[in-house]
Amino acid sequence: MLNLSLKTSIGKVNCSYFHSKKINAPIAVVINSDVINSDTKKLKYEPAVDVVVEAFLENDFSVLKFNLKDEKINRKDIEEESINLLNLTAITDWLHTKNLESRAFWVCGIDNGAVAALELVMRRPEIENYILISPNIKKNDLSFVVPCVASGMLVRASEDLRFLEEDCLNLQEKLTTKTETKIKYMTIYGAERDFDEELEQLKEELKKYIKEKVEEDDKSSRTVSINKRRRRKKKNIDGDDEKIIYVNPIKPLDIDNI
Repeated sequence: MLNLSLKTSIGKVNCSYFHSKKINAPIAVVINSDVINSDTKKLKYEPAVDVVVEAFLENDFSVLKFNLKDEKINRKDIEEESINLLNLTAITDWLHTKNLESRAFWVCGIDNGAVAALELVMRRPEIENYILISPNIKKNDLSFVVPCVASGMLVRASEDLRFLEEDCLNLQEKLTTKTETKIKYMTIYGAERDFDEELEQLKEELKKYIKEKVEEDDKSSRTVSINKRRRRKKKNIDGDDEKIIYVNPIKPLDIDNI
């Protein structure tokens, strides 16, 4: 694990990074909430975030963990939500530079972190998969949400009174209307909002979903690759040489090397 302090155009971002030994390992950004436990004075959802990180690591991901508000920034001219989004954009750019051979990009968040994750999905088309855990839809404005091509999963605790089943189904519908996107919905039964008593069940369910989705995406990718090779071969037979031009769609921000 590396504890990083990344410089961005608006300040510093502190985060933890776990780099996979596999050269083409998929990437995941896991975003914790900024809610503090009144008893322990620590981040309320830290135990749940840790098992989410473990679920990705055990599926051979490179994982970066980021806590909302955990940055050295004093900019009264920028709203808090914008600062978080700018930080996450910078993190995303940095991860691309360190994982050029990566085959997939995921983002996962809990509570307010889930809303920040969803904002990132809406703005970064290279993010193909996301997981939203107990999103705080009562506190946050979700008017920015529109149907998108990324696939996702919504996770709620059965005893959570701030993210009801009805809320989950409404968000699922909003994300999938007029698209063929697959959004799964999962309930962890017996769990409170922070999953403290059901952390192992949360981890196992996430591991299973991540593994199945990675295998599904890899299979789809191989099928598309085969079809492209077949079309290219047919063109060459007809005497038309096909020139392949690679374009990097990512526009990196001003981030210092670590």
